[in-house]
Amino acid sequence: MNNSNQLQTWPEIENLIGEPSAISAVKTERETPRLFVNGKEVYPLLAWSWGLVESAPIFKQAGINLLHPILGLNAAWPEPGTYEWAEFDDLFARLLAQNPRAYFLPRVLLDVPDWWKEKNPSELVQCTLPMNPAENTHYRPVRRSPEGGMLWGIQLREPSLASEVWKRDMENLFCGLLQHIKNSPLRSRIIGYQIGGGIYGEWHYFASEFLPDMSPAMQKKLGYVPDAATRMKTTLGLLRDPQQEKPVIEFFRRFHEEIGADTLLHFARIAKEETNGRVICGAFNAYLLENVWIQEGGHLAPEKILASPYIDFIASPYTYQTTNLEDRQWWEHDVADEAGNYLGRARGVAGDGGYRVLLESLKRRGKLYFVEIDPSTHLEPAPINPDGSGGSDVEKELCMIGGAGSTTPEGTQKILQRDLGQMFVRGNGGWLFDFGPVLRTGKSWYADEAIIAEVNRFSRLGELRRDLDMSTCAQIAAVYDAKSFFVTRHCEPKRLFPKAG
Repeated sequence: MNNSNQLQTWPEIENLIGEPSAISAVKTERETPRLFVNGKEVYPLLAWSWGLVESAPIFKQAGINLLHPILGLNAAWPEPGTYEWAEFDDLFARLLAQNPRAYFLPRVLLDVPDWWKEKNPSELVQCTLPMNPAENTHYRPVRRSPEGGMLWGIQLREPSLASEVWKRDMENLFCGLLQHIKNSPLRSRIIGYQIGGGIYGEWHYFASEFLPDMSPAMQKKLGYVPDAATRMKTTLGLLRDPQQEKPVIEFFRRFHEEIGADTLLHFARIAKEETNGRVICGAFNAYLLENVWIQEGGHLAPEKILASPYIDFIASPYTYQTTNLEDRQWWEHDVADEAGNYLGRARGVAGDGGYRVLLESLKRRGKLYFVEIDPSTHLEPAPINPDGSGGSDVEKELCMIGGAGSTTPEGTQKILQRDLGQMFVRGNGGWLFDFGPVLRTGKSWYADEAIIAEVNRFSRLGELRRDLDMSTCAQIAAVYDAKSFFVTRHCEPKRLFPKAG
């Protein structure tokens, strides 16, 4: 395989020559998993931005030296037989120019370029429902970020995770990246890898809302793939009959265990072996609360993931509970109970910012949890006007998947205090996820002196956690079994089939 950028150099990267390779680990001490870098405990607060190079000085001022760049591997594979790492090297060099003390935990997306899809049409996902985005309100078009080749949106023409062709090609590409870093001075600053697959890199199966995957690769792998009507049918109403519906129950089990979990663990093992276990590895996974398309794109084999020695950390965004109030805009997150009592805004002021994972389970398995903190700040105006007009599709799209915070400085401060405070007291890690540069303001959501000061205060507070015992004081346990979703009614039969359910 030709690596065409071998002769390019960057002073910021050359300055790292002589630094020893970074060594990172997650260790459970004083009742909670903790992040260690080069033998020292580090408070696990990271940051990412749609304009990470421009935002890096802001995060540095806020006390954050751990950055979370997102690398789409499609950008490194311009044509068959050629890998080019210059775009990634340039990104790391520009980040180091902004913060020479920076360390990196990149999110690596296992995505392929368009030419691969054209060359391998039989290896792409095929669904039981027509993939017509114009008729589906959940569809969001794909966007490409200006940094790292990242793809963002719901992709419809994507490889089947059961494809051996995709797995082989992606393994070669991923190993190429790992070898490139291993042979680069950057090895002293990269502390691990977050492996991303599926929608948004969150291991939601591609085209989940259209009921995947009828591809030849999937049928060869599992033997039986039920059609839409079979998936929708539940003989006993809420529950499936374990005798009559055994084939579909078994399909969902194998789909999640042998395709979803095993595919992630395959690449996690590669990351660990190629780095000799020197750095940490993790992924988005184990969302059992508020998981979209739970049977089709959920994470219903968490035991495999949590038991794996190749996984050190688990990540997820927090609550996306959307509004159930008819007089609210579609992008708001205000919720009321059945008696009409206002419960607040899930993500904004008065909301709980609840986690979508069972945190104590992760901690008991020794996995560090990273919460993705992405509510908008007062620097970002509302995406649409009170009458529902205005705002581009991009603004609406990004406000759905990030945002719904506060439009006032006071509200922004309260949300930051809640989110960073919860991260501190619950013993987990997290990252600030900044959509600001791609929306109306064109600048970071955190480009404000008061915001920077507040984040910096929590960064300094976090350093005190290394001396604290973080054991839980809870006296009640809630027990979940992810396998229950294999035998319960499908997640959205009424939306997909109005007469179903």
